[in-house]
Amino acid sequence: MDIPGCEILEKIGEGACGEVWKARQLSLDRVVAIKVLKPVLADDPDQVQRFLSGARAAAKLKHPNLVQIFDVAKDEGGCHFIMEYVHGRTLREVIRSKGKLPEKTALSIALGIAEALRDAWKGAHLSHGNLNTANVMIDEDGGVKVMDMGLASKADPVPLISSDKDSSFEGSPHYKPPEQVKGFIELDARSDMYSLGAMLYHMVTGVAPFEGETTMAVLMKHINGELPHPRDVRPGLSHGIAMLMSLLMMKQREQRPDHWSEVIRDIKKVKVSRILVHPQVPHGASTIAPSAVASRRKRRSSKCPAWAHVLAWLVVLACWAAFTYYWLNR
Repeated sequence: MDIPGCEILEKIGEGACGEVWKARQLSLDRVVAIKVLKPVLADDPDQVQRFLSGARAAAKLKHPNLVQIFDVAKDEGGCHFIMEYVHGRTLREVIRSKGKLPEKTALSIALGIAEALRDAWKGAHLSHGNLNTANVMIDEDGGVKVMDMGLASKADPVPLISSDKDSSFEGSPHYKPPEQVKGFIELDARSDMYSLGAMLYHMVTGVAPFEGETTMAVLMKHINGELPHPRDVRPGLSHGIAMLMSLLMMKQREQRPDHWSEVIRDIKKVKVSRILVHPQVPHGASTIAPSAVASRRKRRSSKCPAWAHVLAWLVVLACWAAFTYYWLNR
């Protein structure tokens, strides 16, 4: 592969739509990353237009938590864009190595993602559309960098659950919002909120949202399934973070927060252990199931304890004895 002005060093990643290479940009003597559209997609004018327009839109964004795009080009060799190289690991790799993250760490990562996506939506009306743990980088200082912004900002024209898409599915099925799975709906910021909630669930429980034998099986569960309550999976989690995930993963996007500013406010509240005040989530409205442990405790607490029954009978007997004594000695 030959990219004008760059010395290719090594291949560092590959996704459904392209390959990522580490390279040296000769004019500035700096290390960069280059994403190249796969040849099979480069022959499709619609895919090329989507790739280039998304990269150009993302290149206009400036935020410390977004991977900066330096250049976008189409030539005889195909389509590519040159972007900032991040020294670090993907969030997927971090979760695999640690199993589950401390609650405060996971909230800090979620906050960084939310702040980046807020600016992208506010500044360019741009949603991510394929937010997952593989396209979020954690740099050597613990900073958050969101990649591939804008490359999948609209839903596919057909439902993702179509059986013929199983082999060519783009991204991870574990974080897809129900409306994207169903298709025919343009995505917006609220769709990314669902994906962020699913990523937060994965970070703190160490369990990917839903598993299945096929991609389609996992996707269908976002429509019809429920995830175990996070406090049932990891009892030490706070009520606040569980409520946050429930709100972000509402099945109907109209029931999710309206703006990223609301999400950011709630994340900050949970980080400092403040209570989230929201209407009760109706059963079945969220992908997060009600807590089985809390329900058992509530049922137990609602039952009158045995000692209370004994005390009640003693009071009745005392009253009967007093009445009898009074009646016999009047």
